[in-house]
Amino acid sequence: MVVKHEGTCHRISKGVWEWINEQSDVYEETLTDWILRELKKQCSFFYYEKFTRAKEARNGADWDCWVLDNVLKQNAPHGYHIRVQAKKTGKQSNSLFKGIIQRKNRYGSQIERLINSSNIDKLPALPLYAIYSALQPDNPARESVNNLCMKCDNGVYLALADDLRQSLLKNVQDKHVLGSLCYKLSVLDILDILGIVRIMLANCMLGYDKNLFCHDLIEKQALLPDYLSMYVKHYSRVKDGFPCADESKKYSLAGFVVLDLRYL
Repeated sequence: MVVKHEGTCHRISKGVWEWINEQSDVYEETLTDWILRELKKQCSFFYYEKFTRAKEARNGADWDCWVLDNVLKQNAPHGYHIRVQAKKTGKQSNSLFKGIIQRKNRYGSQIERLINSSNIDKLPALPLYAIYSALQPDNPARESVNNLCMKCDNGVYLALADDLRQSLLKNVQDKHVLGSLCYKLSVLDILDILGIVRIMLANCMLGYDKNLFCHDLIEKQALLPDYLSMYVKHYSRVKDGFPCADESKKYSLAGFVVLDLRYL
């Protein structure tokens, strides 16, 4: 089978790689805004709302992400809650360790805040990092799906926060983290983004108990944030935008993302 290295995730990940190479001091917030805008333009099942930027001192997160589906649980509507933090690698070879583990405020390190805040409310979330980098990563293990995109320029990598913390506590270099621990964003094009999302969630996100962050949208309707409850009730695939809600401030997040797979 001939693998075609093209698609939305390839274009976006390469775009971030080129941007960082051309402007190394670009802010990660700028990259995040551009990525979300491009995804919304190119993916019919992707929605997001940008709220006024709020303080993230307590929870160490940038975005709340919900994957809505009705396939994995016998057609019952449910949502996977994911809390996302973006981080751009710096000039030092261990910038991720310094920025995520070593640098702390009164609430702890960034990764501790992300992991802890994902588990304290009534709708636990899976803590995830989106890492932006133009580094050349170490070669992945032979069985890694990243080998599918060995020659592709990637500037976006995904990593589970718990796995990332365990690796960074050993003070490993950034390029090793990217090569051995993270998923290249471009791989989602080859594996089919819808298929891989469902497969990863069905497999408990590589060892996680999916029941911790998979929530019945009917049973827990009263607990859902206002913005998500309003979306589930009143918004389908083809709608212009979202109702803005002050509920986002409760989480001190910049906004929310919805991947709505219910109709695909």
